[in-house]
Amino acid sequence: MHITDIHFGDASPACLDAALTAIETLKPDCIALTGDLTQAGRRREFLQAGNWLGHITVPIVAAPGNHDTPVYALHARAFSPFGRFGRLGLDGFWTGGDGLAAVASTNTARSFQLRRDWSQGVFDLEHVAAAQAKLEQGAPTGWRFLACHHPPFTPSEALVRSRTRRSARALALLKPPSRSIILCGHVHGYFLSQDPASAIHTLTAPSLASSRERGAGAGFLLLHVTPEAVAVQRWRHDGAAFAPDEMITSIAAT
Repeated sequence: MHITDIHFGDASPACLDAALTAIETLKPDCIALTGDLTQAGRRREFLQAGNWLGHITVPIVAAPGNHDTPVYALHARAFSPFGRFGRLGLDGFWTGGDGLAAVASTNTARSFQLRRDWSQGVFDLEHVAAAQAKLEQGAPTGWRFLACHHPPFTPSEALVRSRTRRSARALALLKPPSRSIILCGHVHGYFLSQDPASAIHTLTAPSLASSRERGAGAGFLLLHVTPEAVAVQRWRHDGAAFAPDEMITSIAAT
């Protein structure tokens, strides 16, 4: 299951409750959480997030987002930008043990940058290389998922622009391209795209519970993994519960 942009502090209680019900019903092998767990990185928001996450027994591989640094506490933002996120104790790697799939996370968020929009992402190439090494070990011939907050390139129909630095160089580190998929959030919408240069697919999921749905509604993605393909099913909140919305064309290994 791929969830993202929960935004505790601006999260719908109905969506949060419905998400826990869906997780308990669907029993995914692993959850990839791709950032913006909180709205402004406040202690009380992380407390709420921790209480909610405490109801989940499924392994969670998580990466922080730009909203997970203390936005208004400048001292903490400067000297411990992701300390509060780290204290949640979420995992950075998972594999099913059968070699079919592995998930690793990398942090693309920054607390400060030498550009006006510090909320934009940056790939740390050493971290990406380390994640790739774990993925190769966990899924030698299987599917490899890199979880991060920022998409490497902006999906063509997204309402939020993403200018993630070092994207092309990061994608070049992911092997093999036909079995490597990037999972991310940030744009609050569902998009499947393929980079023409690297041939690597990127999946962005809608916000799970934020009030800023950006026309996509609240939702998450369910990935059905087989040796031959990954089928992606979108689930949307219908006002009472999360329900499957549609099945897209499978991502097939070539």
